Amino acid sequence: MVRRTAYCTSVYRLRTDFDRIIASCRKQGISHLSLHVANTGKLCGSPEELAYWRDRILGAGLTTWGEIIGNGHPSGAYYQGDAVPAPALFYEGDLVMRDSYSPDAALLPRGWQYAINEFGSPVYCTACPNEACIEGNRRVLLQLAPIFDEIWYDDEFRLDGDQGAGHIHSTAACYCDRCMADLSARLGRTVTREMVLADQKLSDAWTDQRVDKLAAMWEALCETARVINPNVRMGLMVRWGGEERDGLDIDRLHTYCGVPIYFRAGEGHFTKPEYDLPASQVIEHLVASYHVSWMPHATNVWSETTYFDGITHADIRKKVALALAAGARTIAYCPCIKAPEWICTQDFMQADDADIEAWGAALGDAACQYQPIAILRGKSAGRGDRQPIQRARDRQAFPLFGLAGLFSTVIRQGHWRDTGEQQVVAVTGRTAWDFTLEQLAGRALIVDGAALLEKAPLNDQLGIGKVSRDADGLVSFAADGFRRDGLLWCKGRVTIIPCVWQDVPELLLGALLEDIRRSVGALVPSAVVQGELGVLPVHYRHSERDAILLVNLHHEPRSIKLELKGERTHLVDNDGEALNPRMTLAADEIRLAYAVAKGIGDAA
Repeated sequence: MVRRTAYCTSVYRLRTDFDRIIASCRKQGISHLSLHVANTGKLCGSPEELAYWRDRILGAGLTTWGEIIGNGHPSGAYYQGDAVPAPALFYEGDLVMRDSYSPDAALLPRGWQYAINEFGSPVYCTACPNEACIEGNRRVLLQLAPIFDEIWYDDEFRLDGDQGAGHIHSTAACYCDRCMADLSARLGRTVTREMVLADQKLSDAWTDQRVDKLAAMWEALCETARVINPNVRMGLMVRWGGEERDGLDIDRLHTYCGVPIYFRAGEGHFTKPEYDLPASQVIEHLVASYHVSWMPHATNVWSETTYFDGITHADIRKKVALALAAGARTIAYCPCIKAPEWICTQDFMQADDADIEAWGAALGDAACQYQPIAILRGKSAGRGDRQPIQRARDRQAFPLFGLAGLFSTVIRQGHWRDTGEQQVVAVTGRTAWDFTLEQLAGRALIVDGAALLEKAPLNDQLGIGKVSRDADGLVSFAADGFRRDGLLWCKGRVTIIPCVWQDVPELLLGALLEDIRRSVGALVPSAVVQGELGVLPVHYRHSERDAILLVNLHHEPRSIKLELKGERTHLVDNDGEALNPRMTLAADEIRLAYAVAKGIGDAA
């Protein structure tokens, strides 16, 4: 059974809408409901009131947890726009806020330090994780740990969110005087913000320092809560693609969480214009798979099924299906829409219960994924480029395989999904610094233009030189022995996709995807979608049959043919009735089918 949760409600919403919220949770199969209990050192309700609503939720047959925003969420009235607020802007209220929806709720208490971005400007949504920040979080934990046995820190537990990179309101942080002094002491010489932005090695050291600071903070907070409540379970919500560039080393953070590990993988496309883009849907699936591959296999990873006004029923269905397909095992809804509707806006999900259960039964354990293209991501990619604008771009996982109708996943190097058993591996962007041909072990290798532009040692191993950017997102290079294959270049078991995908114009993208499907698709054992582009396949192997999830990324029908390889080439439905591999998917349709080795018409 797929567990469904919802975050984040608050006492301010429950005061007026408790019965309606509980009714909606029951309709949608939501059994676990969060309370937003603290925001940057301020309580969202008195301890007595928080305990009262905890008991009301438990009495209604649901369970609950306390959700904390500890570092300041990069959104809200003081983040939007290019205008820089006056530098004396601080929260002046008491420990308990009267209204968590007031713009002032996002401000830091006086005495805290706003993080400083690459322009030297305060980030009016993010705290520097210094002693004041740690002590402010300890202060609220002393109030909350006696009330809640489960406490989560929201995904603003990070630094350098890269939002607005290149603009005065960028969230890239923290370059404050204290952090620069700490870095100087760490390196034994004076280091400035400008030097960090100009030197990749200094940027890596700056990132390592931020990782150390946040890891120490998380350890301190977990220990503080457990002193008060030895049974408390500490969970961490990690932003989409969250990694070292955000001050997050998941290996270190999860060791302080306790057992079982409570962890939620973030997503990054919340608005309707964002999610309408097929590439956004593929990226969202890939970054969730990245976090699943990084956490220990036994972790019950939650999704981040978040959206704002305008997202449709079909969009939410796809978010759920793609999260389960990535290996998440719990769905965590977060409708960031106007009060008081909140979770009630998606009561239509009541009709999707059977589908969600079917997807959960067929998917969810990433160990069963069958021969995806393994898009590797290493520590260099995790640290990111020294320039915030490029870091923000690098965060977007490579979506071209999914757009071309091939099954792919992102794998953190050196972790449980990096088994070496995937027959096709892909190296994109800064991961070129972390991969050598000795690691290939006879597998096929795909390298993109962004990796070539890094001019890492991998280029020399491939015999590639004179790399440069061309027009239309293409990358040119010199190399002996490579033959042209449409827009691609091939040599033995190495294929070059010579482009920076974000810069490829729409007129060229279709031809590039067709070439990727034809050339790379021939290398993979997993299912390939032929016919019209824009249908994402996910392939899971079970003992007696394979589960194939097909997701139409477009708002129009797509006519396709599903190409299956190996022994299991016969397509059937859940009851074993034969299906035609030629099919038309309706707009935004999600279709689950199965592949078996028996003849068409036989029982599965």
